Amino acid sequence: MKYVLSTLLLIIVMGITGCRVNDDNRKMTLTVGGESVDYVMYNPSESENGQDYRYKFAFQEEPLTNIKYIKMQDKITINFGNPSPDKVSVRDSLLHSNGEYIYPDKLSLVTPLPIKDGVSKYIVQKNPASALSSQFDKSKKYFRGITITASWGKQEKQYLFVIRTDT
Repeated sequence: MKYVLSTLLLIIVMGITGCRVNDDNRKMTLTVGGESVDYVMYNPSESENGQDYRYKFAFQEEPLTNIKYIKMQDKITINFGNPSPDKVSVRDSLLHSNGEYIYPDKLSLVTPLPIKDGVSKYIVQKNPASALSSQFDKSKKYFRGITITASWGKQEKQYLFVIRTDT
């Protein structure tokens, strides 16, 4: 009887206070044309001496051709599942072939995305910062660091991946 009352009391307390699940490892899936895209979760406290090296992970293995090439106007589908985030945005930055920013991060393109049923879509477009180069090459492929920021109330998560695109 003592255990039954303890269990009942525990259930009542959980019902009143609400039971929160720790979602520190919220996962998502990224696909382009039916193919999966790999990503890593990012913790802003991982920066080194105030320097932001968030995309270096993608450039640590040779050859760099392992970085997925995505055509302009291709759609990247971002599926968070349930529960859906309240807000989603994408930061698109141009990168050198070692993972460092070509231009300061403040020149990165930030786009808020609509979300429906846990799914957002990002259409790859020309990054305006690519026009800043004094050496225009129509055949040049750009490395682009993409940060997806999703918020569930006060909880915010960042997901990173790197792609190659045309100008």
